Amino acid sequence: MRPAFDRLRPDYRWMLWQLMATRTCGLPPDVLARIDAERERVVALPVTTRTIPLAYVEDTSVAVRYLGTTDRLMRPFRRVATFALNSSRIDVDWIGGRGGGPGFSFEEVRVFVAFELRGWSRAVGSSVMIGGRRGPAGALLRDAPGDALALVVSDDCRRVFLRVAHEPGSRRQRLSEPG
Repeated sequence: MRPAFDRLRPDYRWMLWQLMATRTCGLPPDVLARIDAERERVVALPVTTRTIPLAYVEDTSVAVRYLGTTDRLMRPFRRVATFALNSSRIDVDWIGGRGGGPGFSFEEVRVFVAFELRGWSRAVGSSVMIGGRRGPAGALLRDAPGDALALVVSDDCRRVFLRVAHEPGSRRQRLSEPG
């Protein structure tokens, strides 16, 4: 499955803004609220059942798009990993870079399920001691009571973890035990 760079290409002009504008990475408040609520449910799932390594494809157009701003944004990158899980298309969009005036660095991860933005995280730091992290990036794939399934992108963005509410098989065992 090939990455759909054009379908996933959000407006990355925020990368050129001043450091404090990177707090939301250009996402509207309603989208951030939905993602934050979903993130709370994702991180609450305690059991990791599987780890999937991510194979990224480099989007070289990022460096070309910002050629006129090399004094502000240096070493930008964008990598997209695409895979299928339970017949759903999953895209992990990982971007980052360093800039100057004052110096700063950032990374952003967006998780798309069937081309819908479902998860987001960002980390930003600066030479003037301002920074922070909002994450992890994850998405609920199934949100049935007692049968939730989610994916969480690792901190190093090299793999995703599938997480569930209970060990596989433990729910069935509890239900079949005599009362």
